[in-house]
Amino acid sequence: SAPQTVNATGLVTMGPYANGTDVTITVTNNDDGNCVISSPNMNLPACPPSNDLCVDAITVMCGDSVSGNTTDATENDEPAGFCGTGGGSQGVWYEIDGTGDIMTLSLCNSSYDTKIQVYEGDCDALTCIAGNDDACGLQSEVEFISDPNSTYLIYVFGFGSSTGAYTLDITCIEPPDPPVNDECANATVLIANANDTCTENASGTIFGATASSETNGCFGTSDDDVWFQFTAVSENHAIELYNIVGDTQDLYHVLYEGDDCNSLTQIYCSDPNTSVANGLTVGNTYWIRVYSWTSAPLQDVTFDICVFTIPPPIYASEDDYTVEELINDVLIDSECNQVFNITYSTGTNFGSTNGIGYFEANGSS
Repeated sequence: SAPQTVNATGLVTMGPYANGTDVTITVTNNDDGNCVISSPNMNLPACPPSNDLCVDAITVMCGDSVSGNTTDATENDEPAGFCGTGGGSQGVWYEIDGTGDIMTLSLCNSSYDTKIQVYEGDCDALTCIAGNDDACGLQSEVEFISDPNSTYLIYVFGFGSSTGAYTLDITCIEPPDPPVNDECANATVLIANANDTCTENASGTIFGATASSETNGCFGTSDDDVWFQFTAVSENHAIELYNIVGDTQDLYHVLYEGDDCNSLTQIYCSDPNTSVANGLTVGNTYWIRVYSWTSAPLQDVTFDICVFTIPPPIYASEDDYTVEELINDVLIDSECNQVFNITYSTGTNFGSTNGIGYFEANGSS
């Protein structure tokens, strides 16, 4: 470029120069030809994208479709740690304000092996919301329910060292209404069956359910929990979730005791869909919290639930019946059929496989 004469201290601008140009800066004192200093050769192959840094994130909105290229991006502002997916190649940043809608951020129309992560908070204090590697082939997509009071930062990058052209498509749809029993205060009332059938039951869904404020000391992610309550009619009840249909079969339930939602005491957690509650107090109120194990949003799952009474435990007795009475009065139990000349033996080895077993469920001994 043409020489410039500088007569005062300050910032001197030179260029611009095309990417890939060799640039050397030489400074000469006009009053002393021997006073000359030159910089090393400089060559910038390409300028990084304008949204290379988190603080320079480009604002996008629902309905936008934006394109770009990560080839010349740097790793200067790569997030640390795991957020739905691990690290990868260099990337670029966008930001979007929450609307309360279900937001889908898709890189499915991109031309390379992408990754995407979504954060909440400031650039120096990021909180992970969602992340994905391969949702549509080698491309990425995330879905989450946005908070209208939050701003989200979106990091678009690649798997391994992959870089290239991408398209970020943003769609927003209104979330479904939550189930009527989304909160503990609106728990669906179950009638506990006095026998071992599920004659009295209820249907439920977790689709559209939101997280509840009540303490949960169990596993899984209770971000889509719904509530039921029942009054015990026996000291020993069983809870059964059945006819589970939808995005996942992996439901979780928690049993609480308490007069109301503000005084709940957790009794147990259950990953199996059937659980046994022993030692209940007849007449007391119990609460059941049902949710999906995973943190995937908007799981569309329906199920049936019932509370039934389990039979009394099996016990051993030598006095209730004689052997003859067990055969005639319990096993046969008929006035028309009679059995005579009953013989029996006890022991452990009769020359063949023994048919002796034991029971231990529901307090049996």
